[in-house]
Amino acid sequence: MDQIKDIIPQIIGHWCQGLPAYPGSLQSVWISLSDGKFAKDTIIERYADGELVICAENSARLFQLNNHKGKILKALKNHFPDIKKINFKIGKIR
Repeated sequence: MDQIKDIIPQIIGHWCQGLPAYPGSLQSVWISLSDGKFAKDTIIERYADGELVICAENSARLFQLNNHKGKILKALKNHFPDIKKINFKIGKIR
């Protein structure tokens, strides 16, 4: 039986709209890059025209994400070079 931690990123990936052809992979990479710190309080909202939009649960998490924006974008580009820009906003994640 698959572990739940292996299944959840795939399910969440399918819920995301407008993501590249590999939504499960994008969500999985996001979870692994955030090392569990950001993943539980964020969700990938959409991807279009090279722009990735990620919703944060609260303003404190949004502040932290914006402080690490450059590092996050660089790490994501290593896996998905078509990502040109990343934006964070407050929104519902559940």
